[in-house]
Amino acid sequence: MKKPANFLLIAAIALILAQLQIALAVGNVDYDFKIGADQVQQFGPAITKAPNGDTIELVGEGIFSTKPKAIAGGGTFIHRDLDGIVIDSGIWVAKSLITFRTYGSGALQGFPENFEGGRALVRIELMPDDGSKILKGILRISSVLGNFPKNAKEGIKLSVHGSPIKFNMEQSGAALFVRHI
Repeated sequence: MKKPANFLLIAAIALILAQLQIALAVGNVDYDFKIGADQVQQFGPAITKAPNGDTIELVGEGIFSTKPKAIAGGGTFIHRDLDGIVIDSGIWVAKSLITFRTYGSGALQGFPENFEGGRALVRIELMPDDGSKILKGILRISSVLGNFPKNAKEGIKLSVHGSPIKFNMEQSGAALFVRHI
């Protein structure tokens, strides 16, 4: 029997809030991350595209620390085919921080000093609204502020375990890392 979508959404939000409370209690939060949310909301959701034309649209936010590596957060996703037809939608939850590399302060581009560029690799779980499955994947979040590499691009990429489709082309949207001062 499938679980109602509302139940899954409420359960996932409760899990995210519990993770945030634990992270805040530890007191080692180094950064907030934003994907199509808050300060970068005006750029719309972050969209990544696969070679077959499918897209994944993400919005979300959270917090993380680099020592020890810990992360809490999540948001929503929409998977569309080449014609823009919705294949799946639901929520995603950050499970673990694999790595983070800062590119430094966005003050170089006129932003507040604690707005930073960088690249994070995050293990995530995607939970479709229909409750049929939980998908695991690796999300790459990139923000091109600070002293970023010449080949860096703003946005996200997503690799879903067990899927032949690799969402490896940043299309639109923005991401941001906000360093805690």
